Amino acid sequence: MSSHPPRPTFRRPVAGLVALLLTVVLTACGFEPSAPHSTPVPSVGGNGPAAPTLGPVSSVPDLHVPGRLQVVAGTADRFIIAGDQAPGRYSADNGRSWQELPAEMVVRADLQRGGGPSFGSYIGYQGTFAGLVPAEEGSGYRGLQRWDPDTGELTFYPLDLPAMVPGGEAEPLYPVDYVGTTMVLSDGRILRFGDGRVEQLTPNFAATPRLDGLRTALTKDGATAVRLGYSTTGNYGYLNIAPTTSGVAGKAYRIPGLLAMDVSAFTIHYLVGTTTTLRACRVNVETPRDATCTKLTDGDYRRSRYDARLTTSIGATQVYLVRRSGGGTRQWLVREGRASAVGGSGQRWQWLPLRDSGQPMALVTDRAGVRMAAEVNRSGTPSPLFSAPAVAAHALDGVLATGRITYQQDAFSNPAGVQRSVWTRTLGEKGLGAAAPLTDRRVVAVRASAARTVAQRGRPGRRGTTRIDCYDGGKRIGSFPAGRGSWLRTLSGPYALVGERVLRVDGTRYDSDKVLALFGSQVVEASGTEDSASRTFQIRDLERPDAEPVPLELPQPEGRSYRDDGWLAWKDWVVAGYREGGGYDQLIYNRRTGAGITVTGDDEVTAVGDGWAAVTTATTTEIRALDGSGTLPLTQAGRGAVSTDGGRTVAWTDETGVRVAELSGLQMSAPRLLGVIAPPTFARGAVWRPQFDLTQAVRAGSIEIRRADGTLVRTLPTRASAQGSIRGPAWDGTDASGKKVPPGRYHWTLSVEGADGSGAATAVDGSGPATGTVTAAG
Repeated sequence: MSSHPPRPTFRRPVAGLVALLLTVVLTACGFEPSAPHSTPVPSVGGNGPAAPTLGPVSSVPDLHVPGRLQVVAGTADRFIIAGDQAPGRYSADNGRSWQELPAEMVVRADLQRGGGPSFGSYIGYQGTFAGLVPAEEGSGYRGLQRWDPDTGELTFYPLDLPAMVPGGEAEPLYPVDYVGTTMVLSDGRILRFGDGRVEQLTPNFAATPRLDGLRTALTKDGATAVRLGYSTTGNYGYLNIAPTTSGVAGKAYRIPGLLAMDVSAFTIHYLVGTTTTLRACRVNVETPRDATCTKLTDGDYRRSRYDARLTTSIGATQVYLVRRSGGGTRQWLVREGRASAVGGSGQRWQWLPLRDSGQPMALVTDRAGVRMAAEVNRSGTPSPLFSAPAVAAHALDGVLATGRITYQQDAFSNPAGVQRSVWTRTLGEKGLGAAAPLTDRRVVAVRASAARTVAQRGRPGRRGTTRIDCYDGGKRIGSFPAGRGSWLRTLSGPYALVGERVLRVDGTRYDSDKVLALFGSQVVEASGTEDSASRTFQIRDLERPDAEPVPLELPQPEGRSYRDDGWLAWKDWVVAGYREGGGYDQLIYNRRTGAGITVTGDDEVTAVGDGWAAVTTATTTEIRALDGSGTLPLTQAGRGAVSTDGGRTVAWTDETGVRVAELSGLQMSAPRLLGVIAPPTFARGAVWRPQFDLTQAVRAGSIEIRRADGTLVRTLPTRASAQGSIRGPAWDGTDASGKKVPPGRYHWTLSVEGADGSGAATAVDGSGPATGTVTAAG
């Protein structure tokens, strides 16, 4: 079944809107008879056929995949992570169990720039957490918040703050240090909160030359602040140490090669890079000249060449270094005078700047893309502590075909990690069958018909051409370019409509005028451009090039122009999009009987089936019987998310996955042959192997092969097919007695019945038996 993108919205004149409202009031089911080819629409609940009803709903099961771990803050064995849905989660037992945060807490992770240590909008210390509260409107913050998990007390302190560090480069604002009731922000501000208010502290730092990159940290008691700044003229910086509140003047210490700094307890940790070496140093705040340094590596590590971040955890130094001109990152752990390089073996590391965790910690991502919070021992070896809670991966983009549902869904495997794959499941009396993977390639569109599936790789409009991969059952049978800017629109049997051209899954391309809709080998073609008054339409069978196209005589009242979008086709029904009076409408037209029904206003036909249409309204989707017998609201389906096999099955995708259900109360017509792939000629000694695709499931039957005079030559049995695709018949060019038949043209007839008792299969246009020819060469 086909579908089309949402149509544009046009504003009607006021008079047109009034007329439309009157029509809706006076017309049942939202339909408006279309003159002059119109049929009356009986009111719902009359004496006509029963209205459609929906059977039991089956759901494609969720898969569970590793969640994306986003650590916001931690203290001791307590952690806050950003959840897949706000507000986030909290663990008090090293990640063994999780609970939702209070609804008033909105947390964010990875606010730092450049891939350095992971800072969030909250920070933890000594069992409590403090952070920034996002503004209800805009991108800034409206205050600070402190949360004590033991008591549940959540205290708010109002203060307007920007989302970004004022001035300079665009740097997000986030907390970098927190002691008791004092917080340090990434712009260097020191804030003390209590008694319902916030006070900014201004230590009396010593005067220095102009500095860049100011960073501030606190000692364990919050009484001393240490500020780092880089010289704007040379490879040196200053460590500036001052009391936070007494007003006593601080002292500044010039450090050659200074790159980064942090404080743990009463120890200043800093990083020095010179032309020859990179060192991590430690010094007590009371004796800042008595530093002890550990060499990390040799080489030129001046600030002009490298950016660095240094954080601390329980006295250990965590170093992150990135080369300014590219070339990757390097990281070390320095503990008890020993330096260990970390982050190798295909792992990606991100330090966690947690003051009082049990061990230094990092976010470690393995080759499969699974991110874990890990404790790091003295030698730099990580031990996983916790990962994100598993999340449900819902099925997406359900596409129905006879006897099966195809959809996309994330799944996890090692070492590939979490990948979005295309899956298919059979549909039967017992519900959904087991999931079978079709492809793990990233696709932008999937369409299905009978046993065939096509999937488009690459997004049209980007550089290079996209490709269409073709599958029969679960087997990939080929691939062909789609052309730049061409979207896969629909698949009907072996024929795919890509842009405005038709391609067959075996690679055959067809010359045609602009194709608006496709049903099997039949196409609806348009002459001229959109909105042209002289535009005409015709239906052509691509597999019968010698046959005259059949004109499609659509109603043409004055002021109506048919567009290029909004077209669909199924058996004798054609849906045509048109513009009239400034609005966008659609006509559901039966080309055999001339009956027409218009769908107007906010309503839109998104799928058409055997005597019914799926219509998206302003709020939901409805199944409307085209004989006027009634309307079935699909209240669970949402707006515009319905797929159908054209028969009695519908599927829809909502925020919780893909659902499938059977319709009843609708009449089914006999199966039609959508297409056949078979060589027109086969050589002596070869075998003719046709492949048939029909609109619905069929019983076992046969293929009769006859001479031109009607004499029966051979009967080939065919198996029943729940998907309407017949595979396996083979003719070796012999008659019933095993003798080779003379060279020449032979006629075949497919004789099968619909599995639902709807009758014998017919040709694609419904005019007679499904027939064709094959030539046996000499």
